[in-house]
Amino acid sequence: MTQHPPGDFREGMPFLGGRLWIDLVNTRSDALGDLVSSPDGWQKWAATAELEPAADAPFEAKEARELRSALARLFDPLIEGNRPPADAIGVINSHLRRAASFPQLSANESRLAFQQIPVEPLSAVGEIAVDFANFIAAGFEPARLRHCSGEACSLVFYDSSRNGARRWCSMEVCGNRHKVKSHRARKTDTE
Repeated sequence: MTQHPPGDFREGMPFLGGRLWIDLVNTRSDALGDLVSSPDGWQKWAATAELEPAADAPFEAKEARELRSALARLFDPLIEGNRPPADAIGVINSHLRRAASFPQLSANESRLAFQQIPVEPLSAVGEIAVDFANFIAAGFEPARLRHCSGEACSLVFYDSSRNGARRWCSMEVCGNRHKVKSHRARKTDTE
């Protein structure tokens, strides 16, 4: 999977979260609506996210919305250090169970190699669940999980900036709106 910089809009869809699972959460926002409400919307989003959508798009779109809902319900408890909802964890675990793999050794001349072999190909929704599990396993910093500071924005992100001071889902969109509003307020005050 190609890594894209945070603050990226592709095909008119926000990929601003810094993690695949957060980008799925951002497929439902006040400003943009529900980007994966239909099988076609799901397939477009998954392809833009460089995931391989399943042939059964209606079923996978439904699973994606269920996973998105579970991940969204975990976002604030992760920030606040509160107990996450058990039903949300159950949804994620159901996808992780399907992402099962087994360890295998192979010999290459005089060297042994270790690899995890997937039981079956991982679905696009499964890849998102695994991304979330890897995020948790990597020891994320809860204070870097953020809601955009834009007044009318409901997008979320993981601040991976060096100084941890990111405030906006996108500096080009919400950050710029804030700058314009502040500039107009200063200009009004001086007149």
